[in-house]
Amino acid sequence: MSIELRRHVNALVSDFTAEYGEVDLVSRRVECDPGEYDALVDSFESFGVVGGAGIRILRDQRVLLARYENVDGWIEPGAGRLPGESYPACAKRGLREVTDAEASIDGLAQIQVVYLDDWTERRPIPNPYVAFRGSVADGAATSGGTTTATLRWAAESPDELAYEELSELALGSGEQRI
Repeated sequence: MSIELRRHVNALVSDFTAEYGEVDLVSRRVECDPGEYDALVDSFESFGVVGGAGIRILRDQRVLLARYENVDGWIEPGAGRLPGESYPACAKRGLREVTDAEASIDGLAQIQVVYLDDWTERRPIPNPYVAFRGSVADGAATSGGTTTATLRWAAESPDELAYEELSELALGSGEQRI
């Protein structure tokens, strides 16, 4: 596994900490098959790109959630990064592809470093996901984009969330959690 990938993720966390101040950093390990592990390494070595980003949009004590075919559970609208794309640009593109709406980024919600771990003896590799706080700048945040996903405005927790930390999101008075 490339030390450059680990350095990239460390620099990412450092850069966001410098820009936004304190960062809510979450690390977790997920099992994957060797092909998924190799694909992440190849993507980074070939294109210098890993990870993805999304935008948490709160409105009227509800949060906008998306359900993608390749993701287990509900998550904020987002996408995987493309070569040369910044994390904020990735998050905005992800929202636009699902909703046809433009978003503004108002802050950083969380950085997740998901370590992919296959059954071989290789060390787990980091795949960062950056969740921003934002708002819809233009257009309605409803289905209509080019990427297929189910959307919903949630006032309480759906049965399945893509990651547990999303359930910690305070809605309304702060007493209600999604």
